[in-house]
Amino acid sequence: MAGIDRRPRIFLLVPCFMPHDAVGNDVYGMYQLLRTAGYDVSIFAADFHKTYESITTPLPHDSECWNSPDDILIYHHAVGWPLGESMLARARNKIVIKYHNITPARFYEQYSQNHYNVCLEGELSTRRMARIQSAMFWGDSQFNMEELISHGAPRDRCNWIPPCHLTEELRKVPMDPHILGTLRDGRRNILFVGGMRPNKGHALALHAYAAYRHIYNQQARLIFCGSYDASLSAYLEHIRRLSRQLEVESEVVFAHSVSPAQLKTFYYVADVFLCVSEHEGFCVPLAEAMSFRVPILALGQTAVPETVGGAGMVHDHFDPMLFAGSLDQVHRNPQQRLETVTLGRLRYERAFHPQAIRRKFLTLLEDVETAPHA
Repeated sequence: MAGIDRRPRIFLLVPCFMPHDAVGNDVYGMYQLLRTAGYDVSIFAADFHKTYESITTPLPHDSECWNSPDDILIYHHAVGWPLGESMLARARNKIVIKYHNITPARFYEQYSQNHYNVCLEGELSTRRMARIQSAMFWGDSQFNMEELISHGAPRDRCNWIPPCHLTEELRKVPMDPHILGTLRDGRRNILFVGGMRPNKGHALALHAYAAYRHIYNQQARLIFCGSYDASLSAYLEHIRRLSRQLEVESEVVFAHSVSPAQLKTFYYVADVFLCVSEHEGFCVPLAEAMSFRVPILALGQTAVPETVGGAGMVHDHFDPMLFAGSLDQVHRNPQQRLETVTLGRLRYERAFHPQAIRRKFLTLLEDVETAPHA
């Protein structure tokens, strides 16, 4: 059992700790939550942004802290990391694997050999980690948890908890006056939030948007809001080329590396949130959309239906005409819109608000503390 004289120390281990990143936000959120709850908590990372210099210890780090069976090591897994796996193998702590999901390598095959190799190694790493019988496993979603179980993780040692996020902080920042003035022009704003990566389904969004403009409403724009990786320039060019082929290029906004104020303003001006991602382990932007009362239209793949949880319109297959009709339905049925955003805000408060995540996190942590060391 955990030591009687003191609470266990908590060590958060992550390969890369960056701001404006879903994994980084979860690590930072855990750190703040644990400190508030009175725990002695430390973050260890191989690479980290200067923003986090004061709270992060660099690796490699030969420390006695890995030798205490009374302390808890929470390993954030979202990429293959040989050094991290070797540290898990040596550590005598109680171990928790926080699984954020690995994007299947097939999505990157035609765009980046490096991304393909990294994701492939990540998939293999997940299979190895799932066989660590002494570990506890926390997925970002039930979907993630079931994937771990399919690779051999014991079901009775698995649970799921939404990732910590910065939505409440986002709500507090001022809005961007330029975006507010430019996009509140009477046109419908269809918002898509997600990094410019092949699994996010930007091509599907373009096809749905083009059908909607052609059949229902030419006074609409599509906003792609999300980070851009220069090493995936071939993917961005593919999406831009498709927008030209569909003759919608002039009506598509590409917003990369946006500030919190800009992101908040995009949510504020959005008439609908469109999510056609083909692979998600949770999808934080869905929770953000719920918080900002933006109606959701989504493709029901991987963890998306679970995250939406009935608080949006979800289709289990993609058809551009089907999605175009649904975009029109959201626009023309204000009562349905009101009901949807009310359900979304309620779901956010009950399941994804930081206080809801805090309660579940501390309950799961207590289970780890009281579990006998394997």
